[in-house]
Amino acid sequence: MKAMRLFASVLLGLVLALSAAESAWAQDPPGRGGGGSSGRADPTPDTPRSSPPRSSTSRTGGGDDDRTGSSSSGPEDVRRAGLSVDDVVMARRDRPEYMLVGTAQETGAAFTALVTAGAQGLRVRDYPGLDRRAIFLSLGSGLTLAEARTITAQAAPAAEIDLHTVYRFAQSSTRLYAAALLGDTGHGGCRIERPVRIGVIDGPVNPAHSALRDVTLIRDSVLDRGDRVPPDRHGTSVVALIAGEDPDGQITGFARGAEIHAISAFTQVRGREAADLERISAAIDRLVSRDVRLMNMSFAGPPNRAFENVLQAAANRRAVMIAAVGNRALD
Repeated sequence: MKAMRLFASVLLGLVLALSAAESAWAQDPPGRGGGGSSGRADPTPDTPRSSPPRSSTSRTGGGDDDRTGSSSSGPEDVRRAGLSVDDVVMARRDRPEYMLVGTAQETGAAFTALVTAGAQGLRVRDYPGLDRRAIFLSLGSGLTLAEARTITAQAAPAAEIDLHTVYRFAQSSTRLYAAALLGDTGHGGCRIERPVRIGVIDGPVNPAHSALRDVTLIRDSVLDRGDRVPPDRHGTSVVALIAGEDPDGQITGFARGAEIHAISAFTQVRGREAADLERISAAIDRLVSRDVRLMNMSFAGPPNRAFENVLQAAANRRAVMIAAVGNRALD
């Protein structure tokens, strides 16, 4: 436990350095495949009849039809949250996606109630390592997020619903806090004497970088076929700060010798790197499934109740997650 606290402190310093009812379905989207996707699957026995067939990673460009009219409460939900359309996944035009999270039983009960109130399902994704199911929705016209939360709380108190938000890399001018936090007045870090797995949820990592030559690096991706892969600068830098060792001595990782499990979860959207909550949750689920208990997440974004549900599920499985702070001049 003492060693785990030490490694958590190491990662915290590194992160701070970077932060300076079938009728409810308007359409049946195909599975996008890729990234380990199984594509479309038939409903499982524990899926209520009002739930959609599962499409594990499919994302539709238009989840609604216009049967409920063109008016939507979605933009107001976005504004109330202090966000813009760039901060959320949009189902269609002015209609944002919402993410309902809980166990299969919980989300099934909540989804049935939400459909009765006018919500429409888009797709379902399971996170088996976390014992969580996510149902992605459009609330249609007239139904607000506040009302959807009330309905969800009544049908399944342990489930959560929120906007499907987007997260971006936390980075600014380099400010190295790790050494001071650890009381290290020398030249950086320590070498891990026993195998320690550290998960990194970020962009792609370049294994050919000189600082990563001797790093045990297991790379994976939760991206889908057709996603635009962003540059590898950020992900490579994060891994180098954790476990890298530059032959020229310019980079000395604070946990050299660690086994790094790097999950690529960021895409390039309109010229900006971003990861939505669906992919981030998939990355956490994959790390938990591999018994990777220590996770670094050098990105920032809005608070989100559905995300909190996912994080709590990971914490219940003894995961220690080190997250970035925002880039608003706050230490």
